[in-house]
Amino acid sequence: MVLVTGALDFMVRPVAARLGADDVIANVLGEAAGPGGGPAVFTGELVGPAVADGEKRVRVLAWCRERGVDPAACHAFGDSFGDLAMLESVGVPHAVTPDRRLRAIAEERGWAVLPWRG
Repeated sequence: MVLVTGALDFMVRPVAARLGADDVIANVLGEAAGPGGGPAVFTGELVGPAVADGEKRVRVLAWCRERGVDPAACHAFGDSFGDLAMLESVGVPHAVTPDRRLRAIAEERGWAVLPWRG
């Protein structure tokens, strides 16, 4: 299982570990040496493009390619229209308590629409 999110990697890695995820695809903040050569500090800049919208598809497909995984054999779960490109890149997309636009597309395409139950 891979957790794909627009959140920051250091914030979601503990959650991913708790869920038993094998990997995380998330935003990474740049780091630089601290004042006077002290410990590294975050720069506030993202490393690479933001993990959002179409970039989620790019990252998921790259992850699959690097590991020899067929995306057509993968499931993906998303809740917003911003997840559409990622959902389209796998064989089994699921819309989970989706926003209005994603729900309409999921229903039109016959994708599973799942309610979040907390």
